[in-house]
Formats: sequence, structure tokens, C-alpha cells
Amino acid sequence: MIRTANLSAGVIFALFVGCVLVGYAQNRETLENKVPKHLPIKVEILYGKRAEVLENAEIKVTNTGKRPIFFLKLIVSTADSPELSVKYGLSSFYFGRRELITFGNLANSDDPSLKPGESLLFTVSKKRVVAHRQARRDEHQIIPERYELIFQFLNFGDDTGFSGTTGKPYSFKKEPPIVNATDRPSFFFSAAK
Repeated sequence: MIRTANLSAGVIFALFVGCVLVGYAQNRETLENKVPKHLPIKVEILYGKRAEVLENAEIKVTNTGKRPIFFLKLIVSTADSPELSVKYGLSSFYFGRRELITFGNLANSDDPSLKPGESLLFTVSKKRVVAHRQARRDEHQIIPERYELIFQFLNFGDDTGFSGTTGKPYSFKKEPPIVNATDRPSFFFSAAK
């Protein structure tokens, strides 16, 4: 009889530990850094000693380049369906004057800049994460466990920078105006002369 009681207590304890571990695994969310490595920034996802859930994440960005950065945009997206992240407004991180998201707008002396070697820290909005989860529950969507930090835009303030999720280099070049028919590019001329 005593042996059975010890066995039952052991089974109950194992079930309890299993439930705790499953609960922990379900509350663990990953935020994967998808920022391209060739960009002149170092991006770190920090949690400190807190649980690795989205609302505890802090994003540290360091300018590793030789030029100041006048505008930067990163977003948090769900790995399963990025369009839902936009729909529910999960998180966007901006640094700098918003007009600098458009190449052609130049930085001025009043604009803040992230100088070479300097860092800044973004925090994920707990309010937005909670609203995102609730909206997904309301629409009977699965709450994702995987999120991605995605690069969008970096502007040096002089019509150069990087854009898109791949960090494509951008340099604003104005095409010279066409003055007359002889100034047209060669593809306008007919093959027969």
C-alpha cells in the first residue's frame, strides 16, 4: 500500500512539473533578428533577466558605420502572417524626423542623428502587444510564438541610405532633362538608319 502511494505521488509530481514546463514553453515567444548584416548598424534583442516574451523585448541599435544616421525604421512582424501585424499594428520603431522616410528630403541642422558608435534603445509597447493578442483572439486567430524584427529604412540625410527588407542601397540621382530628340537614350532610335 505504501508503495502505491509513493508511486501515485511521483506520478502527480511528474504531471505537475510537465504542466509547468508546457505552460512555460507556451509563454515563450521568440523575436528573431532579420535585419540584414551588411547595414552599418548592429541590432541586438535584449530581455535582461526578464522572461523572453515579446513585451519584455528591448531593441538596441548601434551605428557601426562612419556616417551619422538621421532616420531609421524597424518593424516587428509575425513570422506566420506579416499582413496581420500591419492590420493589428504590432510595433514600429522610428528614429528621426518622419519626413526623412522619403529620399529627396534632406536632413537639416535641427534633426537628431545617431552618430557613429552611438546606440539607442527601443522598447516594445506592452499595450500594443496585449491589443495584438486580443485582436487575434477576437478573430479566432492563433497567437504566434515567432516574431521577426524587420528592417525597413535608413537615411543618412543626404539622399543616400538603405531601404526594403533586404537593405538595398539607395542613392538619389536626378536624371538630366531631355532637351531635344538627339539627347534621347539610344533605345529611342530605330534600328534602320
